[in-house]
Amino acid sequence: MRIGVPREPVDQPRTAASPQTVELMIRLGYEVLVERGAGGRA
Repeated sequence: MRIGVPREPVDQPRTAASPQTVELMIRLGYEVLVERGAGGRA
C-alpha cells in the first residue's frame, strides 16, 4: 500500500505525518511518498 504525505496548505502550519510516523509506516511495510517541502512550515 502507498501512503502519500502532501505539503501543507499555506494557511495550516502542520503536516500530515511526523518523521517518526513515516519511519514507523515504512517499518510496517508501507511505501511512503512525501511531497517535496512537506513540513517546511510546521
